Formats: sequence, structure tokens, C-alpha cells
Amino acid sequence: MPNNHALDPFSASELESLVAFARDRWKLTPRHLFAFIQVAEPSKAALDSGNPGPRTARITVLDRDTATVHEGLMTVTGE
Repeated sequence: MPNNHALDPFSASELESLVAFARDRWKLTPRHLFAFIQVAEPSKAALDSGNPGPRTARITVLDRDTATVHEGLMTVTGE
């Protein structure tokens, strides 16, 4: 069953796509650990308008070599 609401949890296939897109676009290597992948909530105004925009993830990555944490946003379509 597809996720139709902007605040629904990501499906397994969406999570797989997000990880693949992040690895490719951010040039992540095996030293990078995905700490969190969570729904980036659209604004209340966007939700109320009925057009919350693309489903977006807030992705937190740990670089195990440098012990630094990085965070970024990515849509389920890789933008």
C-alpha cells in the first residue's frame, strides 16, 4: 500500500531508494553510517494547502573515520 500522506512513515522501498540516492549523490563510502532517516515534516501551511510538496527525508550520517556527523535533506526521488 503506497504512503499517501506527507507524514506517513517511509516504506521499505522508499528507505532503500533514499539510501541509494544519498550514497550516490553525496559520494558516501563504507565508512559512512546512516544514523537516522526520518520524515522531514512540511510546514503546517503546506499541509493545510493540500500540496505539501515531495516526500522529503532528513538524513543523518556519521563519518566513522573523522567522528563527524552530517545532516542533509533528500526527496524520495533523489532531489
